[in-house]
Amino acid sequence: MIDKGFARVVDRLTAARSEGLRMRTLVVSRGDEVLVHDFAPPSARVDLRSITKAVVSLAVGAAIADGTRLRGRPLALDLEIWPYFTEFLERQPAAGRENLRAVRLRHLLTSTTGNAEGFLFRRDLEGRDRGSLLDHIFAHELVHRPGSHFAYSNAGWYLISAMVREELGVGLRDVVGDLVLRPLGITDVTWTAYGRYEAAATGLSMTAVDLAAVGRMLLAGGVHEGRQVVPRAWIACMRSPAVRASSDYEPPLRANAYGLGLWLCDDGTYYCDGTGGQFLIVEPRTDTVVVALAEAGDTVTVARCLRDLL
Repeated sequence: MIDKGFARVVDRLTAARSEGLRMRTLVVSRGDEVLVHDFAPPSARVDLRSITKAVVSLAVGAAIADGTRLRGRPLALDLEIWPYFTEFLERQPAAGRENLRAVRLRHLLTSTTGNAEGFLFRRDLEGRDRGSLLDHIFAHELVHRPGSHFAYSNAGWYLISAMVREELGVGLRDVVGDLVLRPLGITDVTWTAYGRYEAAATGLSMTAVDLAAVGRMLLAGGVHEGRQVVPRAWIACMRSPAVRASSDYEPPLRANAYGLGLWLCDDGTYYCDGTGGQFLIVEPRTDTVVVALAEAGDTVTVARCLRDLL
C-alpha cells in the first residue's frame, strides 16, 4: 500500500509552496495501484525540462531498431558525428579537431563529448540568437578525449536534433512522436524549438499521467500493452552505467553513475529530473514509478519531499 506515504508526500509538497515550489501533479504507481494528486487544475502540460533527454534517448533506441540510416550510415551508438558537421571542423584548434573526429553518438547521449563544462542552458542562451546555436556549440573547444570526461550538458542533444532534421527531413518532434509517444497513446504534447531544431535536451511538455506511461514502459523493459515499443536491450543500455557521475541529492536519490539520459543509483533505482522540480523515478525492486511535475521550484526540495515513496 502506498496511500499513507502518498498522503505524507502530498502534504510536504503542499507545504513547500513557501519555498517557491509550484507543484502541478504527483503520480505514483506500484504494481496495479495508481494514485494521482493535482495541485492545480488537472490535465495541464508541463515543461519536462531535462526529463526530455530520456524521452529522446528512447526514440534513438527505437530508431536504431527500426533500421534508420543517416546519409547511408546505419544509426548506432558508435556512429561518427563529425561527418554531419564538417563545416564546423576547422573552428576547433588542432587538438579539438582530433577530439571532434572521435565523438560518437554515445558521447552525445552521455554528456561525454569532451567539453570542459556543460552548456546550452538557459543562462547562456539569454540574448543569444537561437538560429546560430551550432556556431555557439562548436565554438567550445573539445579539450578532453570523448568518453573520458563527464560534463552534464544540453549541447550534445541539440546536435542530435540537428542531425535528425538535416538528414531525415523531419523534426525530432515527429520522430519521437512516431516511435515512442503515439504508441503509448500520447498525443497532447508541445516542444520548444531553438531556431530550426527542437531543443532536444529540454522543452518537451506533456501531462504527468502521460509521463507516468513512459515510466511504466521503462519499468516493463520497453513494453506497452504487449507491444515492444523500444527494444529491451536498449532499455538495459539506458540504465547501465556509461560514466561515473554523482548527483546532488541525499539518499535514496543520490546517483553514482549516468547512463543514456538517466541517473543511476546503487540500489537499481534510476531517474531523470528537470531544474524546475520535475522528476521521473523508476524503482524496479518495488515496481514503483513516481512522477512529480512542478512549474517552478527546485529539484532538491522535491527530492526531499519524495523520500517516503522510495
